[in-house]
Amino acid sequence: MGTKVNSNYESLLTFTRASKGHALRPVSYGDELVENGDFSSTDLSDWTGKTPATVTLSYDAGRLRVVSTDSYNGVYQDITTVVGGIYSFTRTVEGGTGTLRFRTFAGPVGGLVDLGGISTIDNGAGSTETFIFVATSTTTRIQLQSWNTIANFHLDNISLKEVLFDQPDGTLTLFEHPDDVPRVEYDADGNRLGLLVEEQRTNLVTYSEDFTQSFYIKDANVSVTSSNNAAPSGVSNASLITASDNGRIYANNASLTGVVSVFVKAGTFANLKIKGNNVDLVAKTASAGTLEEVGGGWFRYTSEEATAARHFQIQAYPDDTYSSHTQTGTYYIWGAQLEAGSFPTSYIKNEGTSGGVTRSADVASIPVADFGFNHNEGTLFVNCLHFGDASERPLSMSDGSNTSQAFFKIATGSNPISQIVTAGVNVAQLDTTSARDSGYKAAMTVKENDFAVSVDGNSVAVDTNGGIGTYSIIHIGRRQDGLASTIFNGHIKSIKYYPRRLTNAQLQDLTS
Repeated sequence: MGTKVNSNYESLLTFTRASKGHALRPVSYGDELVENGDFSSTDLSDWTGKTPATVTLSYDAGRLRVVSTDSYNGVYQDITTVVGGIYSFTRTVEGGTGTLRFRTFAGPVGGLVDLGGISTIDNGAGSTETFIFVATSTTTRIQLQSWNTIANFHLDNISLKEVLFDQPDGTLTLFEHPDDVPRVEYDADGNRLGLLVEEQRTNLVTYSEDFTQSFYIKDANVSVTSSNNAAPSGVSNASLITASDNGRIYANNASLTGVVSVFVKAGTFANLKIKGNNVDLVAKTASAGTLEEVGGGWFRYTSEEATAARHFQIQAYPDDTYSSHTQTGTYYIWGAQLEAGSFPTSYIKNEGTSGGVTRSADVASIPVADFGFNHNEGTLFVNCLHFGDASERPLSMSDGSNTSQAFFKIATGSNPISQIVTAGVNVAQLDTTSARDSGYKAAMTVKENDFAVSVDGNSVAVDTNGGIGTYSIIHIGRRQDGLASTIFNGHIKSIKYYPRRLTNAQLQDLTS
C-alpha cells in the first residue's frame, strides 16, 4: 500500500467549536470590498436605503447622512464574497438627534445575522466597531440601521476585507476566531506552535475589556481612558490607566475563585503590582505567577493560585523598588479573565454577561476513510506541547466507541504513555522512561501481536500479545467519548500516519 501525503490540514480536518476563541496568529487582510465606504466621493449610488420610500441619503462633509421617518431603517450594500471566507467588517456611526439605538447586520440576502447587538449612541457621539464573521453566501449584504428609533445618523469608515492567516506580511494579532474555525497559534517571536486545542472554559469577569464599568473599583486618584488605544486583538479599545499615589484598580468579588489573567502594557510606568506580585514589563519578570509576551509591547500576566476577593488589584510604580510614591504615571490594561481550573486557557471576551461567557471545547478529527488507512497495521505519530493535566489524550483513534481504541496520554510517573483497547479489553499499555512534563514526540505502532512505542527518541517499549480493533476515525486532542478529564489542552504541532508498522529504529528516528 502506498503512502498518501496531505500537506494542507484543512483538506482533512473535521473541526467544530460552537463559540469564538482567541489565538495569537499572523493576520493580514485582502482588498477593500466596500464601494465608497469612506465617502470620499459624493456619488452615493453604491448605497441603498433599506426602505427607499422613507429614507433619505445625503453626502455631508465626507460622511453619509441617513434620515428616515421610520424606525428600523438604514442603508445596505451587496458585496461579492467567498463562501467559508472569514471577513472583518468595520464601521463608524455617529448619532444625529437624541439617543440612537443601532444595529449592524451581515449575511446572505434574506438571511441577515445580527453581528453586534444594540449599540446606544448619544447625539453627536461616534462609535467605531469591528465585527468578524464567516460568509455563507457568494453575495453578502452589509446593513446598518437604527433600532426601535427614528433613523437619523451619520456613517463613515465602512470597510469589509477578507481575513488572511499565516501570510508573510501578517501582523501577530490575538485574533478572535469565529465559531468552528480552528486556531493555529504562534508565539510572540513568530514561531508556529501548532493547532490550539482546549477544553471548555468560562470567563467569569462581567466586563473583560471595558474597565470604565463599575464592575471595576478605582481609587480617587485613578482614571480610565478606553478609546483609541490599540489592544492585542488589533482593536483600539485597550484602557489607558492614569494613576498616582499608589492608586489601584480592582474587582471585588469574594464568591469568585479561580485562575486570574490580564493583559498589560507599559506606559510611562513599567512596574506593576498585580495581586500583590511584582511585575516588571522591561525586565519581563514577575515575582510570582507567569508573564507571557504576546507582541506589540503587550504581556499576559497570570496568577495561577486559587484567588478570591480583590482578584484584579493592579497598582503602578515609577521604578522597580515598588515603594510608596506620589508620581503620576500611565499603563495599559485589557482582557481580564477569571476562570475555574488549575491552569489558564486562552482569552475569552465578555462584554457584559454577569454569569460569564463560555468558550466551547475544540473538537477535531479525521475520518480514516479520507486517506490511505491500513486496517491491518499502522504507525501513529504526534508532536505536542501541553499546559493541562496528566490524564489528557493528544491523539487517539477508535471505532467511535470505547470498545476499540488506541491513544496517547500525557502521562507522568508509572502511567502508560500509550494504550490499546480491543473488544473492551486493555491489550497493551506501553511506556518509556523519558521525562515529558510539558510535551513530547511519540510514535506508536498498532499491529496484531506487535505493539510498540517510542518517545523523544528513547528506547522502544513493546508488547507482543493482543489483537487490534477496527478503527474509523482519528481524534485530535481527546479520546472518542470526549470525557472532560481526557481533553487535551495545548498545541498539536504535527501528526503523522504511516500505513505500515515502522521498525523500532524508525520509531526512534521519527521521535528524536
